[in-house]
Amino acid sequence: MDRYTYFSEKRLQEIERKIELLQKAHRRKITDPEFIFLDNAELKQLLSISDSAAARWRQQQKLEFSLVGRKIYYRLADIARMIQEHKVNAKPTHNEQKEK
Repeated sequence: MDRYTYFSEKRLQEIERKIELLQKAHRRKITDPEFIFLDNAELKQLLSISDSAAARWRQQQKLEFSLVGRKIYYRLADIARMIQEHKVNAKPTHNEQKEK
């Protein structure tokens, strides 16, 4: 057999279909905050915080993280959850109070 492998048209279509399915699955995972991970530098940039603020949040267990070797990772879903849990509700404006 030579260096090249020949596939039938049907086999090529099957391979293309599988590639498309894998690409769709990959895109779904990437858009799901549960599967998006940020490292410590990305967290600091995203939230405009310092090294010490990130360290304090980890120490106070305000934000879940994973430690792989010496590298720290955060799930985007955990970051959003922490922000939501610390949300301060706004008071209704003067106009909104009149409407009620």
